[in-house]
Amino acid sequence: KQETALLQQINDGLSQEELEELGKLIAKREAEEISEPELQRLILLTEKMERLNVERMQLIAELSSIRNVSIRDLIKELDIRAA
Repeated sequence: KQETALLQQINDGLSQEELEELGKLIAKREAEEISEPELQRLILLTEKMERLNVERMQLIAELSSIRNVSIRDLIKELDIRAA
């Protein structure tokens, strides 16, 4: 079903491994102990997360149109939180 596929895509994001790596890199940056290669990896992961969030919002908009509800109501209904 189209709605099921959209819901699965909405729930996709960075892998658990990538989220953990992102957290460690952010901590290193905040402690000012990040190397240049680590900084480049942090930028790459941040850009990927931003791209996924844009795609996620597009999918949410598509699903809200299918269900004929506002985006805000759909987000509340599905208990969607920022990634």
